[in-house]
Amino acid sequence: MKQGSKDIVISGAGEVGSFAAQLLSENGHNVTVIDENSDCLERLSQIVEARMVLGSSCHAHVLSDANIKSCDVMIAATSLDEINLLSGALGKQLGARKVISRIHNRNYRSSKLFDYAKGLGIDHLIYPEELTSRSICSHINDPGVMAIQSFARDQIELHQYRIDHNSKVINLPLKRVKLPIGIRIIKLRRDGDLVIPNADTVLAPNDIVTMIGPREKYRQIKGIFSKEKRKGKEIAIAGGSSTSEWVIAHLRSQDVSIRLFERNLERANELAEKYPNITVIAADTLDLHTFESEHLERCSDLLALSDNQERNILVALQAKKLGVESTFAVIHNSTYLSALEEVGIDFCYSPRMEAAKELLRLMDDSPIKTITTLGDGAFHVYELTAKHGSAVDSPLHNINFPENTFIAAIQRRQLVFSPEASDAVKTDDIIIVIGPEGIEKDLLMLYGSET
Repeated sequence: MKQGSKDIVISGAGEVGSFAAQLLSENGHNVTVIDENSDCLERLSQIVEARMVLGSSCHAHVLSDANIKSCDVMIAATSLDEINLLSGALGKQLGARKVISRIHNRNYRSSKLFDYAKGLGIDHLIYPEELTSRSICSHINDPGVMAIQSFARDQIELHQYRIDHNSKVINLPLKRVKLPIGIRIIKLRRDGDLVIPNADTVLAPNDIVTMIGPREKYRQIKGIFSKEKRKGKEIAIAGGSSTSEWVIAHLRSQDVSIRLFERNLERANELAEKYPNITVIAADTLDLHTFESEHLERCSDLLALSDNQERNILVALQAKKLGVESTFAVIHNSTYLSALEEVGIDFCYSPRMEAAKELLRLMDDSPIKTITTLGDGAFHVYELTAKHGSAVDSPLHNINFPENTFIAAIQRRQLVFSPEASDAVKTDDIIIVIGPEGIEKDLLMLYGSET
């Protein structure tokens, strides 16, 4: 076995399971795939170096054949939620060290009567549609955002903006820019050069600013760096899919007007009853008569979120051509993503790519993780969970950090904040550190070593 590789059992050789198997195998892990369909296993064996086991992951003897008792991670990724829950629970009982189940139905997450993950002993439930909707809504909330990354269990985000020529922060030093509490700018890129800013750094047009802070605080930025969002945004959603429902849930507390278009009358009626605060229309957005009669060109955003990716592509391209400001499309074949953005669709998303990123994050047991790099790799964003290191419980102003290193954010249970110099890191805090390359050992000495 390669150093750092894991023994992984995947239940399901469908689209999500196959993609996960290919991704994890290419990353050097030892993969076993279980499926009841021998044809699916045969096709997968042609493109992925993995062991194939024929049978149902809901049967203990099949999991035993897959050597579940010694696997590091089990991923339940069939197309049926109930099978993923049952096989995940069974896999955990039979010895899998960590179990991750892919779930489609948002009711398993929102239930107040039963915590499915905790009750069944499953370590993590992944909702690809929810992850996708979160990315979509982040761009809707911040129309000037160029890139988003999240970490610390998705409570802390790194956003990147380009400063418009008409922004009200131009020619202001950073100390005079009123940002929400907890948000801080950690770097600028100006004319291709990296700038590590201080309080006196003056902002200029076309500067690309990168900031870090609690996810919910970004809603308060409201066009500081780009054009002010217009009030009472109108959003059109094409397709009454699960992703659409997640988007509605994320946007329900905001000042947006949502019209959802669903071709199937029965499904449209179901959604109208379920979401009385939005307008549901039984119509096809590809129909030019519908587009014109509903004046969809006035919408600030059109989201093509049906389960049919070809339809989503056509809807988004037509909407862009007919004057919609920003178009979004869900694409299930991730190889299309970059090409579609080049032909005119503003934002494209792949649920399986979102799920794959989340899988890799959840599988990483490293005591300290490099989340991303800043600039040309000279600075990094690190994430680690504080243990009983030498600096735990000591005020930050007393800590001898490596040069050009600082703690950008702390997550303490459900609380996320940017620390002051008088604050101290507590045991089990998740801390986000900005610093130069090669400081991992220093950080582990301060916060990551057990006593």
